[in-house]
Amino acid sequence: MNFHARETNLSFLSLCVVVACAASIILCAPVSAAAPKRLDFCYVPWFGSTAAVVEPGPDREIAEAFLKSIARSGSPRLVRWPELFSKGSSGEPQLFGAQLCSFFAVALTFTEEREKMFKMIAIYPGRTMVVVPKKNEISFKDIRSLAAKRTAVVKQTTYASWLAKANETELKKNPIRIKDLKDGGAVELLNRGEIDFVLMDTIQAFYLLLKKPGQYALAFPAGENERIGWAFPKGDKLLAVQFENYLKSERLDPKSDVNKIFEKYFGLNVQEFENVVFTSFGYSK
Repeated sequence: MNFHARETNLSFLSLCVVVACAASIILCAPVSAAAPKRLDFCYVPWFGSTAAVVEPGPDREIAEAFLKSIARSGSPRLVRWPELFSKGSSGEPQLFGAQLCSFFAVALTFTEEREKMFKMIAIYPGRTMVVVPKKNEISFKDIRSLAAKRTAVVKQTTYASWLAKANETELKKNPIRIKDLKDGGAVELLNRGEIDFVLMDTIQAFYLLLKKPGQYALAFPAGENERIGWAFPKGDKLLAVQFENYLKSERLDPKSDVNKIFEKYFGLNVQEFENVVFTSFGYSK
């Protein structure tokens, strides 16, 4: 073997050693899989930021149970009601655009405008109720009995829309006196006698009746039948479907997390709650 051939063979051998070492590093080095994206969610205070209510609220508890069921991590982000509808420069909800929330665990009434902004997933049926102190129940029979009465409401809610419409139509000559709120707390004003009635969905009304028996009364329903649900980004292709399937399976199990949460807050499981809404408040399926 001449010197040139020997040099060539040594060079080839060196190359093989380098390639083998590199392959060993690639094949044997531990592979670190990308951690799944956190699914932080937004929620609003249960009964308003000033409410003397210690529970986190059913929406937050259901959201935490849902994330656990799909083995995803995430944290609740407390936001104010107007933040839910604030839009970024692209026109999408700012909280979604900035990736501060993966979804809104907030009981939102379906409206045409909201369905344009969000992908809405229905959770339960509802209807807005006029809630008054039990001692004053006899004075509230229908919308005409609200003339000149006092109430308080958060802007950009369906309650605010209903009140505005009532004052523009049936109560135009003697309108309801409305106080605007930033973060809720209408029940506290009702307790202090600063307002005469509040509007709230059946699910919140049921909570009051369960936790404060004999203190409040459901005077009469206001407005039309409603669907209540959570909001997901319009472009979402997976999470909303997972949540919808989660709800379906939870409803069927009497001992499920969602049914336990409903019983904790309303004294009824999901099916029992719906049965009451369908039979007691003129709600048609």
